[in-house]
Amino acid sequence: MKTLIVYFSRTGENSVNGEIEIITKGFTEVVAEKIAKKTGGDLFKLEPEIPYPANYEECVKRSRIEDQYNEKVPYLHPLASLDEYDVIYLGFPCWWRTYPRVVASFIRDHAWVGKTVYPFATNEEGALGLAEMELRGALRGAIIKKGFACKGSEVNNIDDKLDNWIGK
Repeated sequence: MKTLIVYFSRTGENSVNGEIEIITKGFTEVVAEKIAKKTGGDLFKLEPEIPYPANYEECVKRSRIEDQYNEKVPYLHPLASLDEYDVIYLGFPCWWRTYPRVVASFIRDHAWVGKTVYPFATNEEGALGLAEMELRGALRGAIIKKGFACKGSEVNNIDDKLDNWIGK
């Protein structure tokens, strides 16, 4: 059984405990790397062709428009298929109570039948919002397991919670 950790993460200005701070490594990336270390899975970072602005307010504006119009956001280095993977961890910052449109584009580009998917998200609410429900409609044919969410500001202190979620 081969495992893949697919994630989208963003650096630059970010909301941390209600304040805007500059982060040099995205919160979701930190979680993805921890999952890869714990599972031995391969990492795949989703990178939009046009990077999101480092400025928090500009990023919020762009992501809101993408969400409102359900835009397809092209990304770099697409995978040919997911055929060699049985288990996929799918990670993202929760924007507008769901996953960013670049993640939606990745989902649309792949077949999910028979895949076991574990969604995970970061945001300052520490919740998945509507993402789990929406993933059930988008990941047709996949077995979707209970997701994991944490506050971005807490990603460095989640190892025990991750172990419980992963089942180790």
